[in-house]
Amino acid sequence: MSRFLKKLYLAIAVPCALNLPLFLGMLEQLMEKAGAGMGVIRLLQILAAVLLVLTYLWLLVWPVRDSARTGLRARMMMGGRRSICWGLYGAVLQVWVIWRLFRPASGIALMLGKGFQILDVVLAVLGILFLLFFGTLRIFFTSRRLGIVRRIVMLLTWWIPLVNLAVLLYACRLVYEEYDFEREKAELRALRVDSDLCATRYPLLMVHGIGFRDLRYFNYWGRIPRELKRNGAVIYYGNQEALGTIAYNAEDIRKRILQIREETGAEKVNIIAHSKGGLDARCAVTTLGMSPYVASLTTMNTPHRGCRFVDYACRLPEGFYRFVAGCFDRTFARFGDKAPDFYTATHQFATEESAQFNEKTPDMPGVYYQSYTSKMKNPFSHLLLSIPYCMIRPLEGENDGLVSVESAKWGEFRGVFSNKRLRGISHGDIIDLKRQDYKGFDVVETYVQILAELKRALKQGRTVWLHNFDPSTIAKAEGLLPFKPVLVKKPAGMDGAAVRSGDPLMNGIANFDFFWYRETTGGHGRLTKKIVAKTGDWILETPWGGDAEKLIEPAFLTKIQSGQGVVLFDTLRWENA
Repeated sequence: MSRFLKKLYLAIAVPCALNLPLFLGMLEQLMEKAGAGMGVIRLLQILAAVLLVLTYLWLLVWPVRDSARTGLRARMMMGGRRSICWGLYGAVLQVWVIWRLFRPASGIALMLGKGFQILDVVLAVLGILFLLFFGTLRIFFTSRRLGIVRRIVMLLTWWIPLVNLAVLLYACRLVYEEYDFEREKAELRALRVDSDLCATRYPLLMVHGIGFRDLRYFNYWGRIPRELKRNGAVIYYGNQEALGTIAYNAEDIRKRILQIREETGAEKVNIIAHSKGGLDARCAVTTLGMSPYVASLTTMNTPHRGCRFVDYACRLPEGFYRFVAGCFDRTFARFGDKAPDFYTATHQFATEESAQFNEKTPDMPGVYYQSYTSKMKNPFSHLLLSIPYCMIRPLEGENDGLVSVESAKWGEFRGVFSNKRLRGISHGDIIDLKRQDYKGFDVVETYVQILAELKRALKQGRTVWLHNFDPSTIAKAEGLLPFKPVLVKKPAGMDGAAVRSGDPLMNGIANFDFFWYRETTGGHGRLTKKIVAKTGDWILETPWGGDAEKLIEPAFLTKIQSGQGVVLFDTLRWENA
């Protein structure tokens, strides 16, 4: 009801404020007819004038208010849209005022005189123009969704009648969508006060891609880290070179992981890496022995299988390529790179180089690998990436402007991000490079959900590797189990074990070396939990009760593939993040 009354008041006050001389004259005429004294009339005129002027100034400069604690920028932006809307409303109503009240036969026109009418119209037009101008300025300088191109269009069309009106209405629609988006985020944050949604057991190491550095005043990841911290994440950055080779940057990441362990006392880290950062991180995990200190590696838009368009770029004349590489190296050396190597770093994106890298850099036991990517929907989604997008599209299909969807798949592939409109999500959009929001895709909330899902995935266990099941290697599994396993010699002649019928994952049990099973002893239904070795000399037994009970709920939950030593935990519930 209060909102309706507020709009009703503004619907009356705006035309009155724009036609203040006319309104005051009509007020005086009405009060004289009612028999009011001149002193009372003047007092009412002063009060009405002050109220209308304050209302007008409030529309002109004041931000909107809301209960969601949306930021000042968004409220100022929405206030600008409000000024434009009421300015357009006043313009439409002013046409009626001029036509209806200022006709030659009108009593008001005869009473006020020609000069007074002109003064009133001039003031009304100026008032409307001020509302439109200052409202446009506010959305021009505060909106994120307008972008550079739309701002240029606004500047070029402001003087063209009707066209400027269409552009302004379109801008107001974008502003409303942006404000509505910001308000929803503010409400969501209010619900997540003191949230631990992203509070993983181990710190998060965020690793940037090629051509960037972790700068103090420009965060490579945009608004993402702040939101993750707000939801409980502990964040560190890779601090590797912008144009370093994979091996060189992997060494930087190795040092960073050890430094984080020393600072925090944490046993491991979780890594989220974008673009080439995913390759740097994989090299550090596999080649430099960091797998015992990494719980998970999540890659975003990483070219695991290379980029076909780089194959063509590598065919450029050698002298020209090295000249360009030298220019980049000298530039990034000034930004702090100690060993920039554009030539080698870019050649490592070639498909043949990537195949060799993958062969030498397999996934490591005990590390959970997952990947995501995004895709552009047309060359205009990101103008800077339009040329590589067009080159990759016929060669490799859907891509983000630099990396194809197929090349980005590694480990457990979790999906492709896009949005509801024709734009799509580019290689830069996925790290909030432009600090913009896109309809149908909230990049900041996406990372919150990625980390929340990662936390749940690691809490459930996922993949554990047990190569050569024996006393020297079984210790690798101890950190992933909620109890200390016990190794005992396998009884002579034991080739297998009884399993409960009806277990959902029993198909193909002969292909597995070890599995959890239920054993009935002496007819009393005693429950024993073991990993049984069908071949070899060892059985892995678990203690009674406690967390070990979860291993057989609801049924058969764990299996180890023959020849690979892979233990797959399907629904374990203890923390391993």
